[in-house]
Amino acid sequence: MPIYTFKDKQLTEIKSTHFGAEGIQERHDLQAALRDKITIISPDTLVIAEEFSEWTEGARRIDLLGIDKQANLVIVELKRDETGAHMELNHTEAEEYQVKVREQASAQRAAASSSKDKTKYQFLGRVYNKRQLVLAIVTHYLQIHPNITFEQLRQVFPDAIHSSYGVVARLEKAEAKGGAKRYFLNEEQLLKTGEGETIAVCNQWGIDNISPILEIAKSQGYQIEEL
Repeated sequence: MPIYTFKDKQLTEIKSTHFGAEGIQERHDLQAALRDKITIISPDTLVIAEEFSEWTEGARRIDLLGIDKQANLVIVELKRDETGAHMELNHTEAEEYQVKVREQASAQRAAASSSKDKTKYQFLGRVYNKRQLVLAIVTHYLQIHPNITFEQLRQVFPDAIHSSYGVVARLEKAEAKGGAKRYFLNEEQLLKTGEGETIAVCNQWGIDNISPILEIAKSQGYQIEEL
């Protein structure tokens, strides 16, 4: 259906065009305009992130991520093609975004709580904070079980303990999924499995998620003293 302007009592049809002909780029122009005037499509919303991707290990990004006055997450996805298909975010995709973003927020809160909580732990004669303790526990386990495979290690330290990043990850995945902000990546901190794979240990640990790690250590007979 065409669009018309009304001026001087006359209706004039507006000629159709497309972004390419007008030199409009989706990310640099349209997305930026909506970011700066988000109330056009979502009143009472504050944009808190652009091209948000930390919730996933792949290339998928949330174009604009906001929050409204009721603390609900607002997700804006710019989807267009020549036929106008895929212009709506389906319900399943929206729910997945919500879950992943909330998991990421939970991980960030855990990291923040770790910086506030100063509890120390003694393990094998050394004193560690929570982040360092997890690295020490996984390192010690690999020293005792040098032939263990990566998948076997994940069974001992399940990804579900830290739903956003897992306890351990293959090096290439760790580098792509947050890098040194999320994993121990110094050369002396990287570990080797029995099959020769290089792995990294997640460093996002706080008072909210350290308990399952302590339970695993206890089940292995490790003596850990809270100081």
